[in-house]
Amino acid sequence: MTAEEIRRLRTRNNWSLQDLANRSGVNKAYLSEFESGKRKLPDDVLAQLVAVLESPIAGRARPKFVYDGSGHSRLVFIDENGQETDRPAIAHLTWTEVDGTSYTMFVGERGG
Repeated sequence: MTAEEIRRLRTRNNWSLQDLANRSGVNKAYLSEFESGKRKLPDDVLAQLVAVLESPIAGRARPKFVYDGSGHSRLVFIDENGQETDRPAIAHLTWTEVDGTSYTMFVGERGG
């Protein structure tokens, strides 16, 4: 699997490098160097990353903000066919703004 394919799977899951590092146990800097072409990963580490990225935990629904034209938006989840789907029981969304500020949002019940 290539760095581009790993990046595509990671972004499909809406995961940052830190998210992938947390889930896979592979160092974030190591992942960054791999995705940027500065480092190669052993086959066993690549297999580990693919397993994590394609696991059911990753889910198939992707979050999306839908704007209504009046300045308001709502959070929806889009399935692999591009159709709006039910909100998952729990979701953890992170994103980074252009200015570098990071945000985290939880949907559903936390803990327990």
